Amino acid sequence: MKFPEKFLLWMALTLLALTFGPGLLAQSDRGSITGTVVDPSGAAIPAAKVEATQTATNFSRQVESTATGNYVIPELPAGAYTLTVSTAGFKSYTRTGITVAVSQTARVDITLEVGTVTQSVEVRADATLLRTEDAEISTSINNDYITSLPLDFSNAIRNPMSFIKIVPGSNINLDSSWPVTSQNGLQSFTEELRVDGATSTNPTPGVFNEVQPSVDAIQEFSVQTSNFNAEYGQAGGAIFNFTLKSGTNDLHGTVYEYLRNEALNACNHDLECIDASGDRHPSKQRRHDFGGTVGGPFVIPRLYNGRDKTFWFTSFEDFYSRDPRQGFWSVPRNEWRDGDLSSLLLPNILGTDALGRSIREGQIYDPATTREVFAGQVDPVTGLVATRDATVRDPFTDNQVPLRSSVAQEVLGFIPQASNSGLDRNNLLGPTGTPLRDSRIWSLKVDHHFSPKSHLSSSFNYMWTHKINGDDPFGAASAARDQTITSKTFRLNHDYIFSPTMINHFTFGVLRYQNPDGVPDRGFDPEAELGLSGTLITGWFPRFQYGLSDIGTNQLKHLYHTVPTVTDSVSKVIGSHTFKFGAEYRKALANFFGGNGAYGNLTFRREQSALPEAAAEGFYGQLGSEFASFLLGEVGVAGMNSPVNMAYRSSDYAFYAQDEWKVTPRLTVNYGLRYDLHKPLTEKYGRISSFVADLPNPAAGNTPGGLGFLGDCEACVGRNSWLDTDWKDFGPRIGAAYRVSNKTVFRGGFGVVYGRLEVNTFDPIQSVGSGSVTTSYPSIDQVTQSLFNMDDGFPAVNAVPPVFDPTLLNNQGINVFSRESGRLPRIYNWNFTIQQEITSNLLIEAAYVGNHGTRLIAGFLKDLNQNDFSVLSMGNTLLEQVNSEADAQALGVPYPYPGFTGTVAQALRPYPQYRSILDPQATVGESDYNALQLTVRQRPSRGLDFLLSYTLSKNITTVDDAFGWGGFGIIGAVNAKNLSLERGLAVDTTFTNSRGDRTHNMALSFGYDLPFAKSAQSAVVRKLAGGWRVAGIFQYASGAALPLSPYWPNNLANVIFNNEGRYDRVAGVPIRNNVSDAWPGVSFMFNPDAFADPQDFTPGNAARTYGNLRGFPFLNEDLSITKQVRFTENKRLEIRMDAFNLLNRSIFNNPSTAVYDTPRTQGGRAVGYGTFWGRMNIERQMQISLRLVF
Repeated sequence: MKFPEKFLLWMALTLLALTFGPGLLAQSDRGSITGTVVDPSGAAIPAAKVEATQTATNFSRQVESTATGNYVIPELPAGAYTLTVSTAGFKSYTRTGITVAVSQTARVDITLEVGTVTQSVEVRADATLLRTEDAEISTSINNDYITSLPLDFSNAIRNPMSFIKIVPGSNINLDSSWPVTSQNGLQSFTEELRVDGATSTNPTPGVFNEVQPSVDAIQEFSVQTSNFNAEYGQAGGAIFNFTLKSGTNDLHGTVYEYLRNEALNACNHDLECIDASGDRHPSKQRRHDFGGTVGGPFVIPRLYNGRDKTFWFTSFEDFYSRDPRQGFWSVPRNEWRDGDLSSLLLPNILGTDALGRSIREGQIYDPATTREVFAGQVDPVTGLVATRDATVRDPFTDNQVPLRSSVAQEVLGFIPQASNSGLDRNNLLGPTGTPLRDSRIWSLKVDHHFSPKSHLSSSFNYMWTHKINGDDPFGAASAARDQTITSKTFRLNHDYIFSPTMINHFTFGVLRYQNPDGVPDRGFDPEAELGLSGTLITGWFPRFQYGLSDIGTNQLKHLYHTVPTVTDSVSKVIGSHTFKFGAEYRKALANFFGGNGAYGNLTFRREQSALPEAAAEGFYGQLGSEFASFLLGEVGVAGMNSPVNMAYRSSDYAFYAQDEWKVTPRLTVNYGLRYDLHKPLTEKYGRISSFVADLPNPAAGNTPGGLGFLGDCEACVGRNSWLDTDWKDFGPRIGAAYRVSNKTVFRGGFGVVYGRLEVNTFDPIQSVGSGSVTTSYPSIDQVTQSLFNMDDGFPAVNAVPPVFDPTLLNNQGINVFSRESGRLPRIYNWNFTIQQEITSNLLIEAAYVGNHGTRLIAGFLKDLNQNDFSVLSMGNTLLEQVNSEADAQALGVPYPYPGFTGTVAQALRPYPQYRSILDPQATVGESDYNALQLTVRQRPSRGLDFLLSYTLSKNITTVDDAFGWGGFGIIGAVNAKNLSLERGLAVDTTFTNSRGDRTHNMALSFGYDLPFAKSAQSAVVRKLAGGWRVAGIFQYASGAALPLSPYWPNNLANVIFNNEGRYDRVAGVPIRNNVSDAWPGVSFMFNPDAFADPQDFTPGNAARTYGNLRGFPFLNEDLSITKQVRFTENKRLEIRMDAFNLLNRSIFNNPSTAVYDTPRTQGGRAVGYGTFWGRMNIERQMQISLRLVF
């Protein structure tokens, strides 16, 4: 740790320890009670004693009203409270049944009657539902509501994040095993997760379901989505605040069991209902989720009585799943195995080659016959006269491909035969998904009151998960991963009351996470069993990508994360002001071991068995075959990585100030300022390498641009991080709430919030040379050349690291870390809200919510090595080969450096010695979100409670999800110099349906105690016919926006080197077909005539997205019916049945948007553009549960 980081840490810890001055409710899991104390005339009563007492524990906190009659009781644990007010000359006042929610303020205004203190007025009523103290948009949900709703655990242990779908502004999420969420149109994976006030946000995103507490251990949670106060930050999306249950003065707990079995499930057209013999019935499903909770006062008979003082609460949950699933896989057609690929040869004539021979679509060519021919000269092989200079190959007659590769023949022995050989794809029904998943969660929470002024709360949570991930039918060549994930989380909170108007709150937390994730060692020897030599490690099947379903190892890594956090705050009430100051320190330590690629990766491309001039003649993608290249052993792309160990580090500091000013009894103004300081990512030993623009490259004639390294060496830059610290991240916040009447509130606010930067340990940051060595065996001319024949084995890899060689990645793609890419994402958010209280328990809210995101994480969106679009005027010349300086002169282009070989387009790139130059940490994305959010909330009254939310929204962005790498749909820009071309509707790239613009989104959650037999005279009738409750979650949403698949055939990919091409939009032609009864494998949803191929060397004019290019609407109903059998007032048995997808609706997978994939019928099924296969939701499934509450 170097200055100024040492100084910053010292300053933060000093502020955390001082606890002096006006303070803060800082980022806690607590709530507060506020209001005014007045006499019958409305005049303020100062110095009145106001005491809040928690009903369950008798914990109390006392404050005094100020000179303006205001009072604030901050940092109250969530729960039910009794409020008592007394002062001389007035009757004492007691109000029971007040609910304090997480991160919310309950308002209770009190009018004291004239009299003596010994006289009293008692009222039983909850606080108003109106939000009268701030402009925050948030929703809180307590445990009673959580446990009454149907909670799907179809893929994993019950997860509290599954309930986010009922919150306004939330998007749909269909995968309970990976509960990704997006709030108010902002990026997924950027939310902040807090449990008992301390962060549970893992450095690697999307894994709360691997560090979570049990649902039954949660007292309450809140979701803050917009305009939260300055004490909250580090959130690009929402803030999720979970509070764990505490013990009370009475021993209480639960015991439960949830059961899933296929006998309870429906069956429909989906392939998972078809077994190996073709019979239709639900696939096997065995799931159990059982556990219990218990808590109470800490009592040791005759030694210690902890009632009203010391409490404990513990929970245990165990999840067991055996769920073999079936899915379609793509394997070679049976005749393909023998080299008969005639089914790919189509009658369409595309043109003629340089020897005058017809070129048929789908023709496969022999790479062994590659040769140059010259205009007017006789080709010595065929005797034909060439019509132009070109590189030619001879076609295989009728696509009969010889089986030249012995390695390919051995690999085929590990690939099962197609079950429907009439199809090129989706022709094998085999295992998929996660057939095995077990999880356990144990937690313990202890609360202790040292004195009326000092309160300590601590909790520990342990979670263990074992699963087989990504099952497939490939046996020894399987990519199925074996994971055993553990997490340990410790949290400590301490409150100290200096005076009735001043309180300190301190929080410490630490999260430990471990995830060994990879294909298990099967003792496989590639050289002995396949004849493939040169892999760095044995034990694993190499990876083969050959145009069908990939086979072989795809992952081998181990993650270790530690996240300590410290926060402190002090709250001070002065008159009508509640001042807040505080600080936070957080450090992320993310260690990574990876063997990815050490087993060898081989990719076979169609170009190796296509006509070399296919791209130049506009036949890109219409000739050759990946599988043919595989049979021939001709490798298009290959890679070999040495195992790598990385130790990433980053730190975050925050300082904030807030004032809640009660300007009048009806108007409250909140204003504050937060300062976020992010110390950018480093690696403990400096093992991160980067492209450096001005570094001489010896293997490229010392032209600028080479691989640089951290630290001190000839190719080193003398720094310990590639990223600069941004010292200017100030986030002002302002909001106001005005009570028009006692039943109507206007609220509005504006704020600037800074998100956080993820640490990517799913795919490690580039460490070539300093931490690992990658050998990709590249060729600048990647269009037609074969890297090597796999029967010859992998060529020798580079030396063992460290190798500080600036030329290591020449002729390959390389990553760059721009110094400004350490900037935190910045979000401007605003809202205007009207709340109307209909009854004391029914509230309607209408809100306009908007935000504008800048500096959003957009890894790999911007390629520094794209050619400028001005080169397109050179046309076909861009595809000519430059093999010497004479070639360059003849073609009128500069010769990049001695020894360069490649196309003219490659020679014109800013750094011709490289392919793409991408920044995985780039913060160049933008987004806009505008929405009308309507909410109707009924808290329990007459047996009914519900939350109805409706969102009408539009979400436009240049980048979708915040994974800082390309594996989740971040595929590059059409023009890296003009990212505005990427603006379009937000689309789903995570395949969890958690993202994507949906115009309409409605969710209804409810619970209703049926009024049967309540007045029956017979106790037997009351017990049998009474005690029934129905609850449900109904969701309805528009289809998600879909992106047009990238288009490459018009040569832009080979001359501009962009990763996303566009079509031309044909004016007046509708995008959607008029399909009234869509069905998988039958219907064509989209009209291919709406788009056309752009002219060669011309960018298409189509947009990235269109408003009517969407997937299917989301319609779902989950319902539960519960029978309660009461034994005593506090003991009952609940017998429950839950039904998920009650109406057995089918929500089909998104249709293909690959316009280039011509819609057609193959093997009796519709394939290509606009078609779709299978479904994204489950069939109707039911679960039975028993719960004993005591």
